[in-house]
Amino acid sequence: MSAGSDPEGRLALAEDRTEAAYDRTRLAYERTFAAWVRTGLASAAAGFGLLKLMQPTGPDWLVRGLAATFVTLGAAMFAFGLWSRRRHGVPKAAIVVLGVLLVLGTLAALVLIPRA
Repeated sequence: MSAGSDPEGRLALAEDRTEAAYDRTRLAYERTFAAWVRTGLASAAAGFGLLKLMQPTGPDWLVRGLAATFVTLGAAMFAFGLWSRRRHGVPKAAIVVLGVLLVLGTLAALVLIPRA
């Protein structure tokens, strides 16, 4: 194929490849945000599970402290996911609302731990 044989075809191919690369990057950002949310949920669940399972076995202050640490880490993971996601495309409003709700929900759970 010579250098000037089909400039329009080459341009269309370059545009297709650029669009596909953009889509792959956007999907990678979404997978990363989903991983932050999954990890945050697992951490918060581990905190509550630790509280319920370990409360009868150890010192109360230690069990509650560890549970609060896990739930706080879960909230931090939601916040980190939101922070990393806000810098990239796709609907930012939906990501912000979801991230804020996750952080507020985990902080409310943290307040409820001493009452459990």
